[in-house]
Amino acid sequence: MRWWIGIILICWGRIAWGAPQELDLSVQARQAVEQLLVLPAAETSPAPEAVAEMVRLVRSLPDDSAFALPKRGEISGAVSVFTVNAPFSRVVPYAYHPDVPSYATMPSSIRFQEWTTEAAKEGMRQLVSDLGTPRVVHGIEREVISPNLDTGGYYEYMQHRAVAVSSVSGDPVLISVACQEQPSSVGKRGLVVGEDRDWNYLFSNTVGLGGLLGWVKSYMYEGCSIAVFVPEGDRTRVASFKWLRAGWAGINMVKPEHILAGMRRFAVDFRAVLESPRLPLLAEAIALAKKVRALSSDRLQSLAQGALSAMQAQVRDQTFAALLESGKYRHSLSRDELVRLAFLEIWKCRLGRASHTADCSDAVLAACP
Repeated sequence: MRWWIGIILICWGRIAWGAPQELDLSVQARQAVEQLLVLPAAETSPAPEAVAEMVRLVRSLPDDSAFALPKRGEISGAVSVFTVNAPFSRVVPYAYHPDVPSYATMPSSIRFQEWTTEAAKEGMRQLVSDLGTPRVVHGIEREVISPNLDTGGYYEYMQHRAVAVSSVSGDPVLISVACQEQPSSVGKRGLVVGEDRDWNYLFSNTVGLGGLLGWVKSYMYEGCSIAVFVPEGDRTRVASFKWLRAGWAGINMVKPEHILAGMRRFAVDFRAVLESPRLPLLAEAIALAKKVRALSSDRLQSLAQGALSAMQAQVRDQTFAALLESGKYRHSLSRDELVRLAFLEIWKCRLGRASHTADCSDAVLAACP
C-alpha cells in the first residue's frame, strides 16, 4: 500500500526536495492578516492599522522571495513577493478593471474570473479610475482556473472578495482579499499544450486527473488569499499570501511548495504582460475585449479553429487529439470559451508572442459591427 500512496503524492504535485522556510510572523502581522481575512464576509472597510502593518511586512521581505506561512488550522499557506517594472497606476487598473478579462494578465492561472453582479463591476470601474480616493468593493466572483501543470486538473468555485484602495504614508496601496467558503466543483481533466508560456490549454468535462489519477474525485475544499500592491517609484511591489486545502476523500494534499509553484506561475506571466513594451493602453485593451465579445458565432468559431489547429499538432493525449481532429472539441465550446480563445490569440500577437494569428490589427475583427 505504501508504494501506491507514494505514487499518488508524486502525481499530485512536483516534489520539492527542500521545503520552503517558514516566515516568522510577528504578533502584529498575524493580527493584521486575521483582520483582513474577515473583510469579504464582513463587508467592511479594512482597518488602517491592518493595512499599514501589511504594507510594512511586504516592504520588509526581499524581492523575489517565497516562504511558507504558519498554518491556519490544518490549512497550508505560503507568501510570494515580486516586483513589476511598471508603475502602480498602470499595474492596478490592468489587473482589476472588470472590463479587461482576467486571462489577459493571468493567462496561465485563470480560465475565467468574473464578478457576479453589475454593482460590483461598476464599483471596480470607479475604484481603478481614481486610485487616490480610498474605496472598498465587496462582491462574489465565479472563478475557473487553468489546468494544473502536473495533474492537468482544473476547478471551478465561487469566492467572496473585497478589494480596497487605501493610503499609507501618502501613497495609495491596493489590498484584495478573497475567500472560497464552499468546496469547488469536482476536479476535471484539462491539458497544458506545449510550454506553459504559450498559454494554450484544453478543457474537458471528464471527472478525474491525468495519468494514474484518472479515478480521483478531487476538490479545492477551502482557501483564502490576500494580494497587496504597493508603489515603489516607477515600479510596483506585489505580494501574494494564500492558504489552501485541496485533495480527495477529505484528505488535504496541499503543501506550501505546491502553493508557491502556482504563485511562481502567476508571477512569470503577470510580469511578462505588464512589463511588455508592446502592452496597449488600458482603453485599447478594453476596446479589444469588447470587440471580441461582439463577434458573431461564425467569426469566433473561425478564430478558435485557427488556435485549436495550431494546438492539435502538439497534443499527444489520445482523447484530446481525437476530439480536436473530429471537430467535436470546437463545437462543444461555450461562447465564453470561444471568446477566450479568440482574444488570447489576438492578445499574444499584439504582445509580440507566438500566435497563429498573423494579423492582430482591427482587420482581424472586420466581421464585428
